[in-house]
Amino acid sequence: MSDYDFNLAESTKESKQQLDEGLAEIDKLPLVQRSIGLIQLQEQLGYKQKQFELLVRQLARSKEQKPPEGFTELLHYAKERSVAPLVKDFLAQGLTLVSGDGASGKSTLAYLLLEAVSNGDKFAGQFQTTKADVLMVQLDETYLDASKKFVRMGFDPDAERFHFMWDFSPMAFPELRQKVEETDTKVVVIDSLLRAAGGEIKSSDAEFGLLIYRLNDLAAELGVAIIVIHHITKDKTRRNPELVKDDIFGSTYVFNGTADAWLYWRTKEDGEVDDTYCLKRIKDRSGTVDVGTVYQFTGSSEDRRLTFKGMRDRTVSLDQIATDRERVKQFLLTHEPAKFTAKQVYEHNPGLSLGYCKNLLAELHAEPLSVIRRQKVTGGVGRPSYAYFAVTGKGDKGAKVTNSAPLSTGLTPPENSSDSSSSQGSLLNKTQTLPPPYIRGEDDPHWPKREVV
Repeated sequence: MSDYDFNLAESTKESKQQLDEGLAEIDKLPLVQRSIGLIQLQEQLGYKQKQFELLVRQLARSKEQKPPEGFTELLHYAKERSVAPLVKDFLAQGLTLVSGDGASGKSTLAYLLLEAVSNGDKFAGQFQTTKADVLMVQLDETYLDASKKFVRMGFDPDAERFHFMWDFSPMAFPELRQKVEETDTKVVVIDSLLRAAGGEIKSSDAEFGLLIYRLNDLAAELGVAIIVIHHITKDKTRRNPELVKDDIFGSTYVFNGTADAWLYWRTKEDGEVDDTYCLKRIKDRSGTVDVGTVYQFTGSSEDRRLTFKGMRDRTVSLDQIATDRERVKQFLLTHEPAKFTAKQVYEHNPGLSLGYCKNLLAELHAEPLSVIRRQKVTGGVGRPSYAYFAVTGKGDKGAKVTNSAPLSTGLTPPENSSDSSSSQGSLLNKTQTLPPPYIRGEDDPHWPKREVV
């Protein structure tokens, strides 16, 4: 022990406990008294303002559940917390940022998403939702302005599942939590984050720091998706309508505090009457949408509604990707517990390229709660290859195949899939025969034609 023992551990622990207990007591106060209560707590604990703000941020971080440091424990921890997206290819549980300028239609985007979720419809005609209660925390427009917008949009949500809050501040978090719990809401939109923060965002703001922490905490605890609508910095010299991360108002603090983030802007395509709205993924902690993906929507000047147009720089539609992904998944499920390389999957599924099959298999393997596993193929040189297989336990008379199940090792898989059962390079157990092609391919009248956009 040091010759100078100031008993820092005990004093720090005591201060943290006092601060934690004080914040819990502040939550019990009437809303109008909570900000005053926070100031009084600072004075009571004897801290200067900067010291107090620092302690509040540290308290928020200390209460967050940290992932384990061991490799095996980390994988188990992540698997336990893997959940399917609330809106496929679009929205996951957690805190999501949508940032754009004041004329981009962010609020309309949010209303259309909430409408779709409340009805269980497809958002923008593309993204399938699961029917659930929704909550709009509207701070950027009055109920009169919102009502006018609803008339123009032909807004038609499930009225029993659509809820509003018209007043909110960082200190009103207990009321927000109560509303979410009472209505069993699954998607929350706060419009806007800047207005909720009182018009100014500072990393040193204790109230705002608590809000970001508590929104993350609420989303994780209740399995809720919380979308915060946010503004960009005003820059008269900006010539390109496409936004970048640095355009986010208070970028570092806001960006770092969210799980996923989008940028939203509108532009005019050559020869088109209506505007094109672009939604670009710039952060993806949930694993729902790849960073850099840009969704494009066609906007209607008549009713302000959005229709999904496609993905920028992609020639295959989201629907076709989903169809092809399911096609490959069903191929593996049908032949469980047989194991296939990407090349063998490609050979048995005409119409899909080899590179495309590799991407689809990798996506299936990485999906939350996936039943598709992969195993490295041994016996080769250079870059490793993989075999993919299903593990539902229903294949091969119910015998479950684990990741450690042995593979027949050998040379490169045969060129002719029909000869795989007798080839030394087959990845199937030698007692099994290579199954026939799963489908006849694109000449099969029952198989949907590929859609090119």
